Amino acid sequence: MDLVLEDEEDQAEATVIELDRLAVDVKYKRQGFGKRLLLRLMAQMLEATQQVPVDALSLITLDQEAKDWYMSLGFGFRETEPGGKRLLLPIATIQQLMGGSSEQETPI
Repeated sequence: MDLVLEDEEDQAEATVIELDRLAVDVKYKRQGFGKRLLLRLMAQMLEATQQVPVDALSLITLDQEAKDWYMSLGFGFRETEPGGKRLLLPIATIQQLMGGSSEQETPI
């Protein structure tokens, strides 16, 4: 999937990893599993960028509750269009969140 990152100077098309679905069983919600899964995904993305250039993580939220959850994490997700369901997290932001290391372990 190709998206255009707003803050790219040349407005070039970006290569993104699309997160299709992230779900936690109801009986395990509010225990941090979703956040840990997402952190693990971001660590694996950083590893992948050593072999394949990746510019961002992209996802489409199922509903407003899911969108609010992603935004509440404070990771820096942003809407690709106002009021839209697609969120984008640039790889540079992921690198900052993960301390710049692709080898950081995130237990799940």
